[in-house]
Amino acid sequence: MIEQDIESIQIEARKNKIFGHGKDSQLVGRMVLISSDKKEIPLQNIGVSLWAKTRIGKRILLSEGTTNENGEIFLEFDLREARTWKNHSLHFEINPTTNYYFFNLKIKKPAYQLFRSITILKSDLIGMAYNLRTIQLYDKSAIETNKR
Repeated sequence: MIEQDIESIQIEARKNKIFGHGKDSQLVGRMVLISSDKKEIPLQNIGVSLWAKTRIGKRILLSEGTTNENGEIFLEFDLREARTWKNHSLHFEINPTTNYYFFNLKIKKPAYQLFRSITILKSDLIGMAYNLRTIQLYDKSAIETNKR
């Protein structure tokens, strides 16, 4: 039987390398929650990321960040890397934080869970910025109210 000291085992979250050299383009937009009384509430500190899926099925990270206090999204990425021939499709993902993991009681790492993925056409990325406009997420009580 093999015994291991619990303190010697460290579980590391997967480190995502961001691909691309120059950050010459931007993904912008706004994320809001629609309440039951039809008001827009800005979503703050929601994890967002831009991924490319290659032709062989590998996912590469192009950019990641969080929404600001107004629910606005600003993700800088390398336009040339995003539009390269090896990438089959691009996906903007909304990843709210589900948990925080502590390593050695010092390092705090968030754990994200995929909430929604929005496909972006490579041919739409032609300028300095791509506008996602306003992404509306609905409160469950708002959906139940509209069904009645």
